[in-house]
Amino acid sequence: MRPALGRLFDSQEEQPGRAPTVVVSHQFWRNRLGSDALAIGKALRINGQPCTIIGVGPNEFQGASPMVYGADLWLPVSVEGRVAPELADNALERRDLAIFHVVGRLQPGVATARAEAEMDGVARQIEQDYGDPDRDQGGRRVTLLPGGKLLPIRTQDLPFLTTFFAVLGA
Repeated sequence: MRPALGRLFDSQEEQPGRAPTVVVSHQFWRNRLGSDALAIGKALRINGQPCTIIGVGPNEFQGASPMVYGADLWLPVSVEGRVAPELADNALERRDLAIFHVVGRLQPGVATARAEAEMDGVARQIEQDYGDPDRDQGGRRVTLLPGGKLLPIRTQDLPFLTTFFAVLGA
């Protein structure tokens, strides 16, 4: 993905203790910042904390699941809890919180089943390393879903959801 203006995050923004930076959506830039080409480098207050605007997302990009997780601002996951309260209290280190959904893209030519199996192996290793009480349970830990849809839905769930929405609409 290429930003409409400025740049996206790099490894420097991901370092704890760095001055907070933000990438704004194209819609936010247009509606709230008046399409100001000079917005890059300016401060935007988020939860009362100044964050430097480093980029504007492309016009067509609305996030990984815009109907579920709509966003106008993107922050590095390493920002302090004062900027993003959901990351306070060592949220990144806590195993009892499930606050993240991971989104990525497969490289061209990589089969979904292969990537799913490799990610499942990584998840199992993490469970072992951290002494997860459910580490000996069978079954998959990772399921890859197609992106770019209204909702990420597994193919095997489609018959159930079609019936559910038909009943809901009746």
